Amino acid sequence: MSPGKAGRPKRGTDLEPFTARLTPDAKRRLMALAQIQDTNAYEVMEQAFWDLWNGLPAGQREATEALLALIDKARKASAGGAG
Repeated sequence: MSPGKAGRPKRGTDLEPFTARLTPDAKRRLMALAQIQDTNAYEVMEQAFWDLWNGLPAGQREATEALLALIDKARKASAGGAG
């Protein structure tokens, strides 16, 4: 654990910060579920995302991947990289 942050695990190098806004009820349940599963809330949220992603119709996943490719290409171009 990080010094001075009791209960907060070290941030993994493969994780990016993301602010999630939840209703108070959702946040309480997320925190309780994480405790029951002996894990961290962000891991519960990550798993929930992948469960949702895997359940999407193929067309929605393909459209999302296409949009992501455009965003990544624009980001590389604005950073001066080859697109």
